[in-house]
Amino acid sequence: MKLNRLIFVFAMMVPAMAQAENCNEADRLFNSSLKESTGQESLLRQAIKVCPVHVDALNNLAVLLERQGKLEEARKLYDDLTNKQPDFAPGYAGLGDVLAAMGKFTAASWVYNSFLDLLTAELQAQRPSPYQKHRATYQTKLAEVQRRIQPETVVAANDVGSFLNASAVTVRGKRGKRELVRAPQVEIALNFVPGSGEMTQTTRAQLEQLAQALTAPKLVKSRFRIEGHVDPADGIPDEQQVRSLSHAEQVRKVLTTQYQIAEERLEVAGQGGKRPFSQERNVHSQALNRRVTIIHLGDGA
Repeated sequence: MKLNRLIFVFAMMVPAMAQAENCNEADRLFNSSLKESTGQESLLRQAIKVCPVHVDALNNLAVLLERQGKLEEARKLYDDLTNKQPDFAPGYAGLGDVLAAMGKFTAASWVYNSFLDLLTAELQAQRPSPYQKHRATYQTKLAEVQRRIQPETVVAANDVGSFLNASAVTVRGKRGKRELVRAPQVEIALNFVPGSGEMTQTTRAQLEQLAQALTAPKLVKSRFRIEGHVDPADGIPDEQQVRSLSHAEQVRKVLTTQYQIAEERLEVAGQGGKRPFSQERNVHSQALNRRVTIIHLGDGA
């Protein structure tokens, strides 16, 4: 948990999100928690109670709970934190660490990618944070969780919905305007029965969970883009483009015909092999790269 200790220290460097008068007391409680060797958790909980948008208090309480092994509560705090401040990099790092510790390796990979994408966007916007120094560490963590993803893993509808309902990752651009870094999205592995174009039972089970998420109350009016991907080694670029688009269309067909999801809610695109999920070159990574990305486009008209 080396980075978590660093996050705790760096939190003092991040300006308090809320400057309103009703959060002054939360600032005082938060600052007191930094000086106390005991009673930190109580002070942080008090700070959040009086000012629920106090980013620093949310972050540091999540770190403490993570260290105590209270992973589910820490996860909820990190979720809350990243939704309230979608450019607060430590929130994504912490959430990814918690998901990895819970054995949710697919979800952890999604969050680690958000963290790394945010660091890249910060550099492009010429607004780098102190967390840039952790890029290599989290690239390694991303590769580690990807190696541990099992092809038979099915991500539950609740987890799929949680990520698709999350706030978009944004960053302040050079002119101060918020710019999109990463829309809410999930990656769905596509596996086919050898020698046929039939999806495996695992893939169909995952699409069933996806359909449950897309028809849940919070997402039932939303639109999505299904982007197909193949491994960079799967033929020449033109073939990759055709195949990836076909995969996206196959997924849309399953969702519309078997689960009665309106076709106008789902657009499709093929990305070929341009955006591999894993950068490693082995059979396992190739399987991960053959996938679709489900991207939340917002509510329909």
